Amino acid sequence: GWTCICSTGYTGDRCETKQKELIVTFDQQIELPSSMLVHFVQTYQDQAPDIATTFKSIPFYDDPLVIHWPTPFHLAFVELSPQNYYLAVQQRSSLDSIKKTITLADRCRSIDEIFNQT
Repeated sequence: GWTCICSTGYTGDRCETKQKELIVTFDQQIELPSSMLVHFVQTYQDQAPDIATTFKSIPFYDDPLVIHWPTPFHLAFVELSPQNYYLAVQQRSSLDSIKKTITLADRCRSIDEIFNQT
């Protein structure tokens, strides 16, 4: 047998399936590192969620980042530094393409921040 090496954004035995696409831009107030992690979560009614992560370099120019993902997902989090997460996607059914501008309001606060008693 043989295996196809698919172009970016496609998957399947013959590269016939378009992958899910997350197109991300960042508000200018967010300080960006040179790379990030994107965590995808697919939820199920009667079992534990599937969680998978991909690495993405962040270019120095302002073009949006396009992240392709081969499987459906319901949540996506962008991790810009350790323990610094932003909610990028929250959806009931998995769409083929999502555009999102990440702002400071999308930041997920840690438990320590929420319950800070100082």
